[in-house]
Amino acid sequence: MNSCVSEFENKSLGEIVSKKPWAALVFEEFKLDYCCGGKQSLLEACQKAELDTHLVTEKIQEQEGQANNWDCPKESLTELCDHIEEAHHRHLENLLPELEHLIQKVAHAHGDNHPFLHELLFVFQGLHVELMQHMGKEEQILFPFCKIIETSTEAQSFHCGSVANPIRVMCMDHDNAGEVLREIRQLTSNYEIPDDVCTTYRIMMEELQAFELDMKQHIHKENNVLYPMALKAEASLH
Repeated sequence: MNSCVSEFENKSLGEIVSKKPWAALVFEEFKLDYCCGGKQSLLEACQKAELDTHLVTEKIQEQEGQANNWDCPKESLTELCDHIEEAHHRHLENLLPELEHLIQKVAHAHGDNHPFLHELLFVFQGLHVELMQHMGKEEQILFPFCKIIETSTEAQSFHCGSVANPIRVMCMDHDNAGEVLREIRQLTSNYEIPDDVCTTYRIMMEELQAFELDMKQHIHKENNVLYPMALKAEASLH
């Protein structure tokens, strides 16, 4: 067996991206879910998608050194929480209302010829509300817990019990967001741009695609890096 394949095939997608951030570019290319579906092994994911594991692992090797923006602090819970807030939460707080307004504008202009735009607007508005609530829960509850755990020398008693409880809720939120992102991709036919549309429509599609990519980075850093670190740190205090 190829040594590259044997190195990766039994590792989870999330673990691979955590250690080799550039692998995210490859998983994007092959449409392998490394954020919400990040716990499945590469072998399992390739089998489900009917992909050649050798081809995927070769691509990962070829991409080495790329996609540094996928990397994040891994030594400190505090640094990682701060990184997620600064790199993703603040970005989304600015982007979400702007993108919603853009979709609304495009739906008004092109909705008669492309009726799916009205549903797209409705779906995005719901996601906007959910993401703002989700980020608020992280910043007010989960992230402070993580920082307390990191500086503690003995087990802590939180009002919600273990840090595993808010993590479980956040993972459910991520799963829901992942479903909505897939729905948006389906509604837009993979961000297809028709011939009869204006520049604003094209910008909307580009922004939606960039939004999906940022969300995958965001969810990956939490599901596959932050949450395991927090659970491990809490367990060490018992």
